Amino acid sequence: ESCFRMAGKRAKQGGAPLDERLFGAEARVELRRQYESAQPYPHCVVQPLLQDEFLLELRDELLQLPATYKETDLFKLYQTPDLANLDPTTQPELAAALPKLLQLRDTLYSPEFRQYVQDITGSGPLSDKTDCAANIYGLGSHLLTHDDVIGTRAVSYILYLTEPEEPWTAEDGGCLELYPLEPESGFPAATPTVRILPAWNSMGMFNVLPGRSFHAVQEVYADKSRLSIQGWFHAAQPPAGAEHASLQQIKRLKAQVHGPWLDLPLAAAAVAEAARSGGPALTGEDVAYLAGHGVNPAYLTPPSLRGARQHFEQTGSLLLLQVLQQDVLLPLMKAALAADKEDGLGHGRVPRDSAGQRGGWRLTGPPHLQRLLRYDQPPAEAAAAAASAAAAEQQGGPARRVGQLLHQLRRELIESASFVRLVACLTGLAVGGRRTSVRRFRPGLDYTVATAPDDSIHVDASLCFVDDRSDDDMQAWESGECGGFDCYIRAEDEDNPEVVAVYDSQKQQSAGQSKKSKNANNKNQNKEEEKEEQPPTEKEDGDLTAKGEAAEAAEEDEAKAEEDDEEEAEEDDEVLNVTAKCNSLSLFRRGKDQMRFVKYLSAAAPSSRFDVFCEFKVDE
Repeated sequence: ESCFRMAGKRAKQGGAPLDERLFGAEARVELRRQYESAQPYPHCVVQPLLQDEFLLELRDELLQLPATYKETDLFKLYQTPDLANLDPTTQPELAAALPKLLQLRDTLYSPEFRQYVQDITGSGPLSDKTDCAANIYGLGSHLLTHDDVIGTRAVSYILYLTEPEEPWTAEDGGCLELYPLEPESGFPAATPTVRILPAWNSMGMFNVLPGRSFHAVQEVYADKSRLSIQGWFHAAQPPAGAEHASLQQIKRLKAQVHGPWLDLPLAAAAVAEAARSGGPALTGEDVAYLAGHGVNPAYLTPPSLRGARQHFEQTGSLLLLQVLQQDVLLPLMKAALAADKEDGLGHGRVPRDSAGQRGGWRLTGPPHLQRLLRYDQPPAEAAAAAASAAAAEQQGGPARRVGQLLHQLRRELIESASFVRLVACLTGLAVGGRRTSVRRFRPGLDYTVATAPDDSIHVDASLCFVDDRSDDDMQAWESGECGGFDCYIRAEDEDNPEVVAVYDSQKQQSAGQSKKSKNANNKNQNKEEEKEEQPPTEKEDGDLTAKGEAAEAAEEDEAKAEEDDEEEAEEDDEVLNVTAKCNSLSLFRRGKDQMRFVKYLSAAAPSSRFDVFCEFKVDE
């Protein structure tokens, strides 16, 4: 019996009315041909799938369902409960209100439609396991790169129910992105080669292929609802080659992506050990060097160092504002803002994939682990770094200029023995190795994801620069809505793949989802430290200094210690978000069971996030 006749029979019996044109012999042959020849891996789009009248009624039903806000390092969206659990026998009232949804679910997982999917995708036998939910992607929602390999998933599908009267365009975002593999590494390329619009009454399908079917949902740039039903058809057994799945790749990639550890000079390690045991503070030479390379002198006095260290020892974290002097900050921020303007980034502008890839800035992936720009100053340009700002502008524009200035901070300040001793004095920890990088996170494009920790304790130091001059821009960063913040979470059981797979929305919690989530500005987390001399906070016209509240007095730390102790037991499960603030230095003691990531930076962010990131390994 043909699929065409079976579809018509099911419609008469109460099933969802599939579009009859799909099931003719010629249509199926053509769709199979399109599927097999598609790049970067086999996929197809079936359109139209259903009769419009039925789908409009289904859409109205879905919009009445409760949807839960979910956010992790990998996604930000609203999702309904698992539709497989919708049972008319145990939930008669709810089922009575969702007749079209039940019809669609039963039709999609019927033997006839599963056979149709097998014929198109060549997947092999598919079981009757039902696995689907409705997702709503609104303004700023996204889903980062992954390959969908969990358990017995065999074919992934997405049925789009976007507003038919407002056709979706590329400028709206929200496309399904497909990623090719790099020939040399075998890992996904940093940018997609195919984007599929979430068109009304269309269904995208592809086989779940370990280490190959990498895809993402582009951020929604428009104030529109991208409503869809996302689901999987399952096989009896997990797919072959599961060891090549994205989760396994991430474990192997960490060392390769983050680079080798560089040993610190013995003198620096010795002073760090002395600092840990309550030994000498910074030397006069250290203070002169740090102040001479732009560090705010107010942070280098003995009272400030003692207060900061006390706070770090109590909380394991520290946030220092206005850390660089104006003569260092202003040229850097001028170039950073000019680079964003030239690249058309920030404040909701739709980004280009190639934005910012010039002047020494290199696109860095792979995207199932991270996507960002790193600055690598070519040796031939070392002499140009010392040239005037005007010469640098002519040779590569503001992007190169900001890269050179950040590279100079990295080389002369962050990698100096005096800075290592400053970190030792602030934390009381003996650091024995480091790795550093100059990074740019572009609005609408860039992020890092959480990876399983290694068997070491670290101190993360991030010298951050963003545009937060106006009250609105500052609020955008502090709210967390535009992303770009550092997030620290406690790792789960690495032996349980259902837990480790951060893209399994039913299992993971991360930034914004935990009810105990805290922002670094909260009183029991990273305080803005008081200095003996308060750095200038007055804002004049044209001043590019980070606008910030006066830091709380270091003496308050002791008064709040008792309150901190009361919450200590609860803090084990907490999420810590460190807001991106301009001209700030954050320090965080990352334990052996903690993971970190920089949350996807939304296109709505006021600017790129530039930083010099240094990861110190702690000698135990």
